Amino acid sequence: MEQKRNRTKGKRRELLHKILDNLPNRDFKFITVKMICDAADISVGTFYHYFGDKSGLIPEMFALMDDHVEHVIQPKLKRQRALDDYVSFCHGIAAYMSGMHVSKVKLLYEFVPGFSSEIEENRPFYQAVRRIITDGQARGQIRLELDPDRIAQMTVIILRGHCYDWIRHEGGYDLIEYVDRFSRLFIVSLQENK
Repeated sequence: MEQKRNRTKGKRRELLHKILDNLPNRDFKFITVKMICDAADISVGTFYHYFGDKSGLIPEMFALMDDHVEHVIQPKLKRQRALDDYVSFCHGIAAYMSGMHVSKVKLLYEFVPGFSSEIEENRPFYQAVRRIITDGQARGQIRLELDPDRIAQMTVIILRGHCYDWIRHEGGYDLIEYVDRFSRLFIVSLQENK
């Protein structure tokens, strides 16, 4: 059963990449399933089998981001200086988003699923920031009076805001540089005063 689930997940991801690579560059609400399938050269039946409808692409895009956080960004964190890890994490998210075409990032913002706070807090994106803060507090690098969950929430909101502004400007500036600059400023407020 687990093996079949993994094969299905793998096939869904393979199809998602193919779809995203070929998705027509227009407003998602005007794109039909047939247009998606024609552009990606897949059958309509296959699409419906794996995604249900076109809105089924969105949770899968978030799952791709979560996988990227777990398998690419988190392994790069050194876990020695929490503030450096915080900047690296934010940099990794900005690099991931700017590596996607602006039109694909817009999809995430047009159809952001109504995650409950419980679901949001269990996503790797949120958990990675929370872990950075709690590790930094344990090492005396981050102020103890700061609530790790609140910092994680603020970080998610701030990064989403930066990405939203970037897509509003059609990717017209360097998102990575913008986020790097902000995260370096933000960590000053987190530092333990010695």
